Amino acid sequence: MLGLSACATQEAGYAGNLQAMQEELQSLSKQINVSIGYPRCDSFTDCGVIATGYAPCGGPNNYKAYSKQLPTATNLRNLALRRVRLERDYNVAANLSGVCQIEIQPSVNCRAGVCTKVER
Repeated sequence: MLGLSACATQEAGYAGNLQAMQEELQSLSKQINVSIGYPRCDSFTDCGVIATGYAPCGGPNNYKAYSKQLPTATNLRNLALRRVRLERDYNVAANLSGVCQIEIQPSVNCRAGVCTKVER
């Protein structure tokens, strides 16, 4: 509970400061990529896919494959959720609009020992 309220307080603290929001979005993207690293797997059940972006017209617009074997998988999910929420707030604050195209969540597979997105 405390973690979620801290995120809400931090996000509310941007108060329309688009530059600060962009910087935090970039920082979260880097943290997510570092956390995912090289997503090793033995089978497809070791793999997952997570939304890491939010489209201006609503809904996820980017997904990344990751290994569920990561000891930091919970932290990864929290980072991704923070990034999705912040990008949603950024889109509203910046009054962005875009082509309303729904991004379908890809499936994931283990190929050559690496978790990989499989576009539908």
